[in-house]
Amino acid sequence: MLLDTLKRRRVALGVLGVLAFAGVLQFTNTNPAVSQTLYLNAYESESDPGLDPGHDAWKDAMPVNIALSAQAGSYAAGGGSVATIGAKALHHNDTLYIRVEWDDASQNDTTIRAEDFADAVAIEFPSKTATTVPSVCMGQADSGVNIWHWRADSDAGLKDPNVFYTSSSVDGYPYTDSLFYTAREAGNPFANPDLGAVQTLVSRAFGELTTSTVQDVQGHGAWVDGKWAVVFARPYASLGPSTRSLPAATAPTWPSPSGMAKAMSATA
Repeated sequence: MLLDTLKRRRVALGVLGVLAFAGVLQFTNTNPAVSQTLYLNAYESESDPGLDPGHDAWKDAMPVNIALSAQAGSYAAGGGSVATIGAKALHHNDTLYIRVEWDDASQNDTTIRAEDFADAVAIEFPSKTATTVPSVCMGQADSGVNIWHWRADSDAGLKDPNVFYTSSSVDGYPYTDSLFYTAREAGNPFANPDLGAVQTLVSRAFGELTTSTVQDVQGHGAWVDGKWAVVFARPYASLGPSTRSLPAATAPTWPSPSGMAKAMSATA
């Protein structure tokens, strides 16, 4: 009986200690994320690397290895098969290029079936210049975030079900215009390959993720020998109302996407 009481008191004291510690961090505006101390240098490239992850321009760029945290808030909860991700950055003709790379034994680039999940990666920036970093959980009311989201299925392009299921038979579905592809007709960006492989998203709180009115980020990924490499590209200047312009090339040291917004995620 005494032992049980002591255990309950230890649990209660532990919870109170965690809450007190969190309160101190909030009050002092302290960010405990290790990744916040990382910096990613964007080196000037003499040639345009384009969206090719294998371009020679990337060979001399110094990489930064970023540790990832497993998410547990949505399906499939308890993820975290990718422990670290490598990042490099270049700039050329007032355009920023970011290359991310991670190990993945399988290439998942189609979502034809309901149980399929495409490989993807996203990097997150503050939506405006500020001295403090927004909340990693999709920003906050007074400080939103801008997310560049790449998906392998969008990069690979649409695959019609009758091509994926080669033994199927199609009855009474002779047309290929958008009216017969309901998601595309409704404006779902993942159902329209013409919109590109990257979505530019903005958010000011958890649950408020929306598509930016200006889509100015391009991207392309390649899976080679059990490894994904994805390149993002965006001009310094942005016309998006919630996507800030980037610093000029006269200041070549850039906070890493992980350091600026405390989060960089890849799923495999």
